[in-house]
Amino acid sequence: MENYMDIPPNQAPKEYPGDWIAKSVPKYLRDRIEHWDDERECGNSLILTLKPGWMFPDTECHTQGVDTVKEAIVALRDSVECNCPECVKAAQL
Repeated sequence: MENYMDIPPNQAPKEYPGDWIAKSVPKYLRDRIEHWDDERECGNSLILTLKPGWMFPDTECHTQGVDTVKEAIVALRDSVECNCPECVKAAQL
């Protein structure tokens, strides 16, 4: 089966949903992702939103835009645990 996230978005088949996580992303990193929004076809970024309890350390945010799947993997690998009030509250639910 072809990995749709590793081909240019404009060449993906019509049934390709923008929120499919690339198969090349390791499972332990996939588990950190709340939402994978691929907006590259319309000229935007690949937008990663992390699950509560994780953040991107460079920005101390839970969401980050990247241009490629490789950049997404690096950003996910660099993500760290987050103890902000929002994440702590989510963990209590």
